[in-house]
Amino acid sequence: MSVITYKPKNINHFIDHTALKLEDFKQDILLKLAKEALDLGFNSICIRPEWLKDFFGWSESAGQKIPRISFVMGFPQEPLNMELLSLEKILDILSVPTTTKLEQAQNALEYLISANQTHIELDPVLDISGDKQDLQEKLSEEISSYIIQAMDFTKNYSGLTLKLKPIFSSELLIKKAQNEGQEEDFYLKISIEALCQAYSRVFDLSQKLFLSYKNSTGFINGPDLQKGSWSHGTNNSLIARIAKYLKIYEEKYSIKPYSIGIKASAGIKTYQEVVDIIADSDTRLTHIGTSNGVEITQKVF
Repeated sequence: MSVITYKPKNINHFIDHTALKLEDFKQDILLKLAKEALDLGFNSICIRPEWLKDFFGWSESAGQKIPRISFVMGFPQEPLNMELLSLEKILDILSVPTTTKLEQAQNALEYLISANQTHIELDPVLDISGDKQDLQEKLSEEISSYIIQAMDFTKNYSGLTLKLKPIFSSELLIKKAQNEGQEEDFYLKISIEALCQAYSRVFDLSQKLFLSYKNSTGFINGPDLQKGSWSHGTNNSLIARIAKYLKIYEEKYSIKPYSIGIKASAGIKTYQEVVDIIADSDTRLTHIGTSNGVEITQKVF
């Protein structure tokens, strides 16, 4: 892989400063998260939508500014450990109905817009259960519903910009393919084609909406997951493969090259990992989801 040089101070702008564990729902933790995001110039904070009203109330009481908000939909309540749960059970936990996630997004967007937020980001966890015959169409329909909802908001609210980052749980897609004796990236390719298919069907380029492929919830772990698939800084890293398949399917569906970005997440802890991910992404990287943003940017500031 060719070496790409980036200005280190740009790295902070990729970071979605993340707090999604249930124990993070505390005034001091969320206010600290927001202050760090503002002080270090992070892209956003990423939290659960049901926390928004309390967070805004706490911020107002403390006289603290609000950073850009990312929120998740259909996110698991607790980390999912494959030592304790089967793949089928985890997929079942993640199969939250699309209508429920659309309602979560509707309520959160209406609240944030009423609070004068003009740049908002949405990360829906996708339902990746189902067989190989039906999964692509199922995913494409679910993604299309989020795109349509987001575009309705950008049409109805002047000055509103939205970023949609569907979460595909790539580690589970890979594990699912392995369990079935398929080529490792079999379902990964299906997920990326579904995203491009949805984009080609319903995306309106006139709207202030931006789309990225998010690789993981970051809430799934287990010793039998393919850690080698995540090796950053190589031609065969997960992010490099996602970038390669996005290029293939953008061309297949006549989408302008590099229209779809990548949000990388799951266990990203070091500055070097971020540098490698940026290089692996073939300039597609839009976000880094991590709770380690402060430690990562110590190399920058």
